[in-house]
Amino acid sequence: MSVQKAQRKVKAGDIILLAVVLCSAAVLFLFLLLFTSHGAEVVVSMDGAEIGRYALDQDTQVTLPEGHILVIRDGEASVSYAPCRDQICVNHISISRSGETIVCLPYRLVITVEEGSA
Repeated sequence: MSVQKAQRKVKAGDIILLAVVLCSAAVLFLFLLLFTSHGAEVVVSMDGAEIGRYALDQDTQVTLPEGHILVIRDGEASVSYAPCRDQICVNHISISRSGETIVCLPYRLVITVEEGSA
């Protein structure tokens, strides 16, 4: 007995569905890019308690509890050192827009960009 391989043909409906999904993703990306503002400050919290606020318009380097190093440069915040093994927070891209966060789960550290105090 020979096993015949079924060939899948691309149908017009598949192409339309793919085009709709890609267009929706592009519109969402542009919306987020255009309508989210740059934040004014970074809020650092550990175990749910706020431990510091730092302005994004002032370049600085801060050593946080447990040894994390927060770097604010050119309006963006990033973690340059963390004592944990996985280094996810160190490898995270810099954040600058309101609502963006960097999280270090092993140390329950959350760094969030906010609009700033009114």
